Amino acid sequence: MSAARDGVDVIVRFHNLARLGELRRAVFSLAGQEFRPIRILLVLQRFSDADVATVRAALAPLLALPEQLALEVLRFDAQEPLDARSALMNLGFAAATARYVALLDYDDVLYPEAYRMLSDRLRESGAAIAFGNIGVAMVDVHEGFFHAYAHQQPFSGNSLADLFRQNFCPIHSFMVDRTRVPAGSCASSRPSPSRRTMNSCCGSARRQDPTSRW
Repeated sequence: MSAARDGVDVIVRFHNLARLGELRRAVFSLAGQEFRPIRILLVLQRFSDADVATVRAALAPLLALPEQLALEVLRFDAQEPLDARSALMNLGFAAATARYVALLDYDDVLYPEAYRMLSDRLRESGAAIAFGNIGVAMVDVHEGFFHAYAHQQPFSGNSLADLFRQNFCPIHSFMVDRTRVPAGSCASSRPSPSRRTMNSCCGSARRQDPTSRW
């Protein structure tokens, strides 16, 4: 791919207005990133005009912070497929124009150094993709706050074969350098009502190697 706009486009998929608080937390973690510039490609699934306005209003204070984030809202309105997660992702990839592209689910967060470390590793290594470690925090959900009572690192693997066997790299663990992939090539937790998991990327990047070692 030829030269692309500097920065990272972050694809965030969102389908349930009742989870707006979690979306705000995810965007807050993007506002805290040491890396700039960042543009959020917020892909909404079957939202009405009123719902879109509600989302924009909820995110406006975060977007108004110094060194503000850019936001582009994309809308998926087709009735099929019912599970549109892949369609939302593809819509985001199609809109990406920055050198780097990453994904962040609305119910996950990033450590501040994540994108800086991943982009540094991509530049240093010349690789097309860099991966970060993932931690999972077990939390109780309360009104206005979360109580974390345990922290785990359940994702482990050492090779490309491990990736195919157990998919140990969630989608928000990696960043892609679009200048190093052919045009058009760019392709969680399940919460209960009161207890759930939160994933966070610590940004410890690793290079994909032809010998299947990372």
